Amino acid sequence: MTRVVVVGHGMVGSRFVEDLHRRLPAAADLTVTVLGAEEYEPYNRVLLSEVVAGKVDVASLTLPSPPLPGVQVHRGREALSVDRRRRHVVTDQGAVPYDLLVLATGARARVPAVPGLGGAALGGEQHPCLPAGVHALRSLDDAREIVAATVNGPRAVVLGGGVLGLEAACGLARRGLEVTVVHGGDHLMDRQLDAAAAAAVGQTLRRLGVDQRTGTRAEEVVVRDGRVTGVRIANGDVLPAGLLVLTAGTVPETGLAGAAGLATDRGVLVDTAGSTSDARIFAVGDCAEPPEGATGLIAQGWDQARRLAT
Repeated sequence: MTRVVVVGHGMVGSRFVEDLHRRLPAAADLTVTVLGAEEYEPYNRVLLSEVVAGKVDVASLTLPSPPLPGVQVHRGREALSVDRRRRHVVTDQGAVPYDLLVLATGARARVPAVPGLGGAALGGEQHPCLPAGVHALRSLDDAREIVAATVNGPRAVVLGGGVLGLEAACGLARRGLEVTVVHGGDHLMDRQLDAAAAAAVGQTLRRLGVDQRTGTRAEEVVVRDGRVTGVRIANGDVLPAGLLVLTAGTVPETGLAGAAGLATDRGVLVDTAGSTSDARIFAVGDCAEPPEGATGLIAQGWDQARRLAT
């Protein structure tokens, strides 16, 4: 009996399990154990900004995940380390043996190295003590916390003017907050739009009441008594804020792989088949760095999951 363990029960990990299950009848000697750090069923992270905006409820994000024969899913069970010699995953509830291991650990929110944010990277083995009122937007819990935080102050700053940042800003504006987006690029969504298109987006945002500061960066998060009160930008202006939302990109979650001695760069290094530097361990989704480079798009992760399952 071949024991397959999947670490990560998000959009890519759950898709891999579904794709693999389609071939289980032809390979009945497989058992699959899924370890998910979050307590929830798989959900659509793409729609988290819609939760912030109040357009959808939490239940609308859940992806169908019916029980599958031969598959055991453990939600709320965090993988702490991988023992490659003994071939088991150490969790907060004991060890889980594997013959083949699939890492689908995703990515964590990037916390900029800005004074006032605690000085540690979000995720992995270190978790910063972010000031009250400062939230990244990466998980369902993050979205819920941001919504709850909107009652504590009328002003918000969103750090990062990409797609997610603008969606979050619009959502907060619709909840009645005064919102300012701070973006280091010359114009909003500079990776997706030219200057003319970005100007049109900016006009739409202004009609919603969203101010924009582009071509600048946060120099300091101003904190008083443990709570954010504002953001100082490069020209010296302090933008008042009782809520700061971080949407400054993501970082592949490689902590588990790196600690186990697997080859990593920005992500877990894999070949075109998803194999890591250990022939028994594979990686898919946002945590993986394939030869062609990672796009950060869910379509690439799903394609990796499909190819690995077959």
